[in-house]
Amino acid sequence: MNSDSSRSFSRFTRVGLTAVAVLALATGCASEPNGNEDPGVAAMAIVGESTDNADEPELGRMRGTTLGLVDGLPGIALKCDATPTVTNATVCGIERAASESYAWTDCKMGMGGQGKGKGSGGPVSSGDIEVRHEVAGTVDGCDASAALEFTDVTDLDIARVTPNGRHMTLAGKVTATSAHSLNATAFTKQVEITAQRTMTDSDGATLRQVKLTGTASVAFSVDTQGAKRVVDGKLSADLGEGTTHAITLEGVTRLDPNQCRWPVAGTLTRVEADGTSHELVFSASCGTATLDGEAIDLNAQRGKGSHGKHGKGNCMQ
Repeated sequence: MNSDSSRSFSRFTRVGLTAVAVLALATGCASEPNGNEDPGVAAMAIVGESTDNADEPELGRMRGTTLGLVDGLPGIALKCDATPTVTNATVCGIERAASESYAWTDCKMGMGGQGKGKGSGGPVSSGDIEVRHEVAGTVDGCDASAALEFTDVTDLDIARVTPNGRHMTLAGKVTATSAHSLNATAFTKQVEITAQRTMTDSDGATLRQVKLTGTASVAFSVDTQGAKRVVDGKLSADLGEGTTHAITLEGVTRLDPNQCRWPVAGTLTRVEADGTSHELVFSASCGTATLDGEAIDLNAQRGKGSHGKHGKGNCMQ
């Protein structure tokens, strides 16, 4: 691949940049997860944001957008570092992002807008995000139909401080691999996730944490609803103090984040150390599910009401 670097980005690189926007959007919510959040819901939020990030280059291509926005809501990375360091590359005659690097401090995320010098009353964010897109298998004269091997690696370390002094962090690494052509609409990606979300109070005491590790397969397809992903995988959720739960994802179906940030079908099974099992079944109505047979509002679990277009719930993390 031929590449070049700059502190600005063209319409071509925005496809890759959207990957970070989707993930980091979650850290821009002014509300906080509530104290009764189910560990399975927390795990799904991390999986959702991680796979949205890993999948965005393909989702952006399938939806035909090159704008680094999710439903018109800018991701905190682009708002807080509007001129990231970007490397472009030409793959089989098509220009695409090869890497992006973001860094920001003391970025406000409250009412009045996100970004430097904007907003009031909400959290303040600082962070670093590094993204690398690697492509193997190119040959001279290849085009968008050539079979290629893709690897996307994201390292992130994001923190925010709420007005009441609570600190929330999200740090981790996501690696996604796949083999398909640039114009493919049906393929499977393998995703490896290691991510930890932690909340501490103003005195530094840990209120809750979830460290998620494991692997998942993400099967892409396109139908009348647009891009669709079916996630299957096995993960481990470390809740701290020696508490670890096993997480299994079966047929967890996710639409484009522009349509819904939560799964619309499938099951997440969480098994505690003593063998107690809990089943989270996702419903077709965005942001709804049943937990052990009882209906729950996923957005309420995350500390956010179900407002917004179609109840999309843009505050998973």
